[in-house]
Amino acid sequence: MKLQSRNKINTTFNMSSLSDVIFLLLIFFMLTSQLVSPNAIKILTPKASGQTRAPKTVVVSVTEDLSYFVDTKEVTYSQLRYEIKNTVESYKKKYSIPDPAVVLRVDSRLNVQDLVDVMKLGTEIKVRMILETKPE
Repeated sequence: MKLQSRNKINTTFNMSSLSDVIFLLLIFFMLTSQLVSPNAIKILTPKASGQTRAPKTVVVSVTEDLSYFVDTKEVTYSQLRYEIKNTVESYKKKYSIPDPAVVLRVDSRLNVQDLVDVMKLGTEIKVRMILETKPE
């Protein structure tokens, strides 16, 4: 004699609640990624109409009071050449890039001669330098 159970187990899975949660997480991460500033050093950059983007770049920042930063490490002007060269070499090894670019983040209120001095260091150690600007 075969007995039938009265409680049948439903083996289907409703994906609508899971898709709602994933959609909300996606919106959350998209909004928070726009709010995060990738550069911690506050500088007023000059404005320009064209934009150049280079992945895996070394960032050299110069503030209005002539504080020099390579990525986020503060250095003096006399150490700047050595630090740029070492950072570029480490990026070559770490990311397997033959010629990583150096992005210059210079305060717009800075004297032009100070910008030229930093760019001259780049030509002496033979690295490509890109001046960061804000879109107009």
